[in-house]
Amino acid sequence: MSSSPNVLVTGGAGFIGCALAERWADRADRWVAFDNLHPQVHAGRRRPEALAQRAELVIGDVTDPGSGTGCSRASVPMS
Repeated sequence: MSSSPNVLVTGGAGFIGCALAERWADRADRWVAFDNLHPQVHAGRRRPEALAQRAELVIGDVTDPGSGTGCSRASVPMS
């Protein structure tokens, strides 16, 4: 079992989330960015170039109960 943490950040594809991904990418076993990729901020709803490639992106909205299901599956540690 690893001693490295699993990290989940809501709004993880935004400016602050991308900065956190850069900081945590090499320190965490898994780094999950949960974001709705709002078109006003993310044109074309594409993965931001600034988001660390090692970060796992889960697209969803915290106000949608169905989105949380996908996010919780993504944050379960891999064996």
